[in-house]
Amino acid sequence: MRDALARHRLVTITGLGGSGKTRLALEVAASVAAHHRDGACVVELASVTTADGVADAIHRAVLPPSGRPGVDGLHALTGALRPLQLLLVLDNCEHLTADVSRTVEALVGACPQLRVLATSREPLHVAGEHLVRLDPLDVDPCTVTGPSDAVRLFLDRAAALCPGFAVDRDNVADVARICRLVDGLPLGIELAAARVSHLSVREIVQHLEEQPARLRARRPGVAARHQTLATTLDWSFALLSPVEQDVLRRLAVFAGGAGLAAIAAVCAPPGSTEDDVLDVVSRLVDKSLVIADRSATGSRYRMLDSVRRDALDRLHAVGEEDEVRRRQATWLATAGVADVDAADVLTSLAWALDAGEVDVALAVAAATWKEWEVSGRHAEGRRILEQVLERAEASPTPERAAVLVAAANLALAAGDLVAARRRYGEAVDTLAAADRPAELAAAQNGVAIVALFEGDTTAAVRSATRSLQTSRSVGPDHAGVAFARVTLGMAVARTGEHQAAEHHLLEALARFRRLGLKREAASVLDNLGNLAADAGDPHRATRFYEGALQLQRDVGDHRGAALSLNNLCLAAQQLGNLDRAWEHAEAARAAFASIHDRLGEAATVNNLANLAAERGQPAQALELYLTSVAAFREAGDVRRLATSLHNLADLAEAVDERQLAWDRSIDAVSLWNQLGEDEETRRGLGRLQALAGAWGVTGWELPALAGDGSDREAVSHALERARWVSVPVTPRPPVQRGELTPREAQVVGLVGRGLSNAGIAGELFISERTVESHIANARVKLAIDRRTVLARWAIEHGLSG
Repeated sequence: MRDALARHRLVTITGLGGSGKTRLALEVAASVAAHHRDGACVVELASVTTADGVADAIHRAVLPPSGRPGVDGLHALTGALRPLQLLLVLDNCEHLTADVSRTVEALVGACPQLRVLATSREPLHVAGEHLVRLDPLDVDPCTVTGPSDAVRLFLDRAAALCPGFAVDRDNVADVARICRLVDGLPLGIELAAARVSHLSVREIVQHLEEQPARLRARRPGVAARHQTLATTLDWSFALLSPVEQDVLRRLAVFAGGAGLAAIAAVCAPPGSTEDDVLDVVSRLVDKSLVIADRSATGSRYRMLDSVRRDALDRLHAVGEEDEVRRRQATWLATAGVADVDAADVLTSLAWALDAGEVDVALAVAAATWKEWEVSGRHAEGRRILEQVLERAEASPTPERAAVLVAAANLALAAGDLVAARRRYGEAVDTLAAADRPAELAAAQNGVAIVALFEGDTTAAVRSATRSLQTSRSVGPDHAGVAFARVTLGMAVARTGEHQAAEHHLLEALARFRRLGLKREAASVLDNLGNLAADAGDPHRATRFYEGALQLQRDVGDHRGAALSLNNLCLAAQQLGNLDRAWEHAEAARAAFASIHDRLGEAATVNNLANLAAERGQPAQALELYLTSVAAFREAGDVRRLATSLHNLADLAEAVDERQLAWDRSIDAVSLWNQLGEDEETRRGLGRLQALAGAWGVTGWELPALAGDGSDREAVSHALERARWVSVPVTPRPPVQRGELTPREAQVVGLVGRGLSNAGIAGELFISERTVESHIANARVKLAIDRRTVLARWAIEHGLSG
């Protein structure tokens, strides 16, 4: 701030009410006053209500009383200030912005030695103005250098009122929660900290959760507008024009923020254009009530939670909430998935179901389900869609069938073939009865894909052929023809008919290109690459994958690009270029992370683990496998979890970690058995039998396999017995605590005491990410894959005392 004042003659501190603008301005003025011959003068403008009052207030604060300046007050003021070398601090300018701007422009232009430091919730828009925006404080419990700024402020204010108060591992999570509930605003943190003299930190949290803006200041002399967060927001709201108030209230329905098109559709007054809306939103950004998040794909606008809650209360109070929610649902049902936010979908669906608007819920769910597929949040999406389907159970309509297909698609993506087959089947029945051939073709193709994954190639070809015929009945250029061709190509490839498979895929590619469907064409190129790779031609596969990647980047398909990068990784691995494979995998991981696709990221981590093992880096491979296993388990992707567990068991066997190999092999076989994957189950049981023979494992017998699924219960019982048998281990020196670094030993000790990662971070004043890193390193060194086992190890070795 001092540097800014040295370079600029007008500096304006902006920010939401309660962000600390006045305090910062006063501290800066005190620190630089000595550098100005005539010092610094603070002018409080909050009580000024007229245009003439601005010049009058400055005149009275700077100079001895000289009577009311009248109409020539500004002229008289500039004459009086011209000879002074002064820092003029104008506090709380937002309610008279135009008048303050006119006054400041005249003073700066006429008084060459004058510098002005202003505080306002919006810029003054004077030539040469330098803006300093005060954002909320960081609300994480701690950073790598210690407690966050928000926690430090709470501690400072609480300790001043209640000597002996401290932030420790028992209350740091609650203190951080308080800071989050007030959005990291210094005013809110100070108001909350003032309550530690008669409330526990936990009670303050509960109070804020019930009435988030109602903590009241008790210190004398505090301005009325700063007595509570609520009155601060009241002050800000009262300064808005009627149209600004309308848009701010309506914008509150967007829990995750919104782009300009969404705001125009949902929040704009009748007859407004998108340019009109942009002008209003820009003014709200200037007034620090709305935050603009800018990116290469465009700007999105959001509010701090405290501001949004207040605006939502106002929307409800004026009786507009249902109307605006309905407009939002209409927007979500017609917008592309790239323009919507999962939080908005959730709140919109919750409103529609609570309001009994089942048709609206179906429309929103059918239009937005890809948000969960793209982000890898399949379990959450399936749960929401199933709720919608349950409420619409008595409505066998095409609209419900569209949601059935969506639920089936998510089940398929999550590897739940049983649920996918059931939902696709229901959709086929409904759409056939409703004579909706276009949607019917998509559902039939879904049935074919499920059969393909189940290994029933005959059924897959039969259903894909039906889909092809249905699509042709819609019209020769219907996209469903190409989709059915893709499935047919994948199916006949399973039977070794590579030439026929390539024919189907090339036909689909040509049709997608004619229709201008680049994203779908890229998917076909990926499938052609897979076909070439299976045929033992990784060079040709690479060319297909590179073509797919280029198309996906052209259309901004980050998830598709990540999948192609994964394929390029596998092709490079097949060619023996492990370094190149690693580069592709890391790029894929970053792409999945950028769109928050946790499942895609986990699959890529599994590929990286395979590469690390092949490169002779078992410790790194073990850590990566453990990461992917945890991610697949959390996401509920049983199929890929089984594969990752199998890979982990392979590595454990290779490095002679026998118990780990045995346990993870059992886990993998159990999951394949549950999924009905008889061939994988049979291979897994054979592997366990081989391990038992090689290692001398006794007390477990392999059940007879009928091959028709009837013996799955017997397999399950056998695997449960296998979990309890003793696996002889290779004698080796016991792992000593000295093999861990001092910090790793400290973190493991806290795990043994039962602390969560957040609790450990608060105890040691380090970040949660650092805690995760220390735990991962310790687990690799100790060959421990479960937190409970790590905790037991800590207790046994005296680290948790």
